[in-house]
Amino acid sequence: MKYLRKVAALIIGVVFAAALIIGMGVIFAVKNVNIELKSFTYEAGEQSAVELIESFRTEVLNKYRGTIIGFVKDDELAACFKDSGYKLESCERSLPCTLNLTLAERREVFALAASSEATTYDIYDEEGEYLRTVANEGEELNAVDHAPNVLLSGIRGVNDIKLIASVSAEYKKEFGALRSMVAGIELQSPPDEMQNVTFTLHSGIKIRVVGIGEQLAGKLKKAHEVYDGITQSEQKLYGTVVATLNLETGEPAAQRFDN
Repeated sequence: MKYLRKVAALIIGVVFAAALIIGMGVIFAVKNVNIELKSFTYEAGEQSAVELIESFRTEVLNKYRGTIIGFVKDDELAACFKDSGYKLESCERSLPCTLNLTLAERREVFALAASSEATTYDIYDEEGEYLRTVANEGEELNAVDHAPNVLLSGIRGVNDIKLIASVSAEYKKEFGALRSMVAGIELQSPPDEMQNVTFTLHSGIKIRVVGIGEQLAGKLKKAHEVYDGITQSEQKLYGTVVATLNLETGEPAAQRFDN
C-alpha cells in the first residue's frame, strides 16, 4: 500500500511539473513584437513606413511566435532583416511575451566597379555589407542625397571591403566625415608587405596611411594634424599627406609631399 502511495505521489509530481513547464512556456512565449524604425527614406508615420514595419513584424512573429522569449537569439533574429536594407540595432525582451526591436536603415557609403564596364557598380554600406548592384550610369550615386558614394579600388574580395570599412570608420572618427570628404579609397596590398590605404579627397589632396595594421589611429591622428596645419588653401588641392611610423622612435608621424 505504501509503495502504491509513493508511485501515486511520483506520478502527481511529474504531472504537476509538466503542467508547470507547459504553463511557463505559454506565459513566456513570444506573442507580441514592437518595432521602432530608424529610417532616412521614410518619415515617421508615413504609410510606406507603417507597411514596412508591419511586414517586419509579421516576419518575426511567423518565425518566433510560441518560442520562449529567452530562447530568441539576437544573431538569429538579425538574420530576418539581412536582405531588407535594415539592420537590428537592439532587441529588448519585455517579459512575459514581447520583443521590442529597433531597426536602423543601412546607410550606403561605398561603390565598387563590379565589372569591366565602368557603369556597373556594387554598393555597400558603412560596415562593408552588400546592398545593391546598379547597371546604369548615375545610379551609383547615394540614393538619399544623390551625391557620389566613395569609389573603391584595389579590392580583391569581400574581406578587403570589410577591411576598408573598418579603416574608414577610424578615418571618420579622426577627420569627422567620410563620404562628404572622400571621393575614393585605394587599398594597396603588395605581396609579402604591409597593406597601405590612400584616401583621395574631393579637394584633390590625398591621405596615405602606410601599414594600416600598426597604430592606425595614431597615424590618422598625425595625418589629420598635418592636414589641419596646411595654411595655404591651394595646398589642399594637390599633394599627399603620408602617415607612417618613425623609423627611429617607432611612433606615428606624418608629412605632406607635393606629389
